[in-house]
Amino acid sequence: ATPVRGGVGGGRDGGRFACVKAVGVVDAPVDRVFDLFLDSARVGEYNEHCREIQDIDTLSANTKVTWSASGRYGPFKARDFCTVVHYRRLEDGRLVVVNRAAEHVRAPRSDKYVRSEILLAGNIMRPHPSDPNKTLLVTLTHINPGGSIDSKAGALMVN
Repeated sequence: ATPVRGGVGGGRDGGRFACVKAVGVVDAPVDRVFDLFLDSARVGEYNEHCREIQDIDTLSANTKVTWSASGRYGPFKARDFCTVVHYRRLEDGRLVVVNRAAEHVRAPRSDKYVRSEILLAGNIMRPHPSDPNKTLLVTLTHINPGGSIDSKAGALMVN
C-alpha cells in the first residue's frame, strides 16, 4: 500500500465552518444502505454534487482512499477531495462509515481544482427499531471547502 498522510491543511482551524448533523429514516434495509456507501460507483445516487470519484488505494479490508471532485458553484472553482474512508460493522449491530482528509501520491493537487478538506464525516446506521426493512441513519459532515472560502467572510456565506 502507498503511504497516506492525514490532516490536509497543516492544522487549519475548521472551527469556523458549521458541522452538519442529520438524522433520518431510509426506506431500505441497513445492509443495502451500508453497501451503497461502500460502492464508489453509486455515489451519484445520493450525492448530486459529486462529478468524479475514484478508489485510488486499499489500505486494509475496511479502509480505502478515494479521490473525488465536484463541479463549479457559481463563481467558485470546482473542488476536489482526497479522503480515507473506513467502514465496519460494530458488535451492537450498527454499521459505520467514517471519512477524513488525506494526501496521497495518486491524488496530487491540481490547478483544475481547489483542494477541500473533510475534517470529519461519518454515517452511522442501524435497523429501524420498529421496521427491520428500514434504516435509521445519522450523518455528520464537517468540511473546510478551502481556497478563497477558507476565510471569515467565506465561512459566513457557506454556513
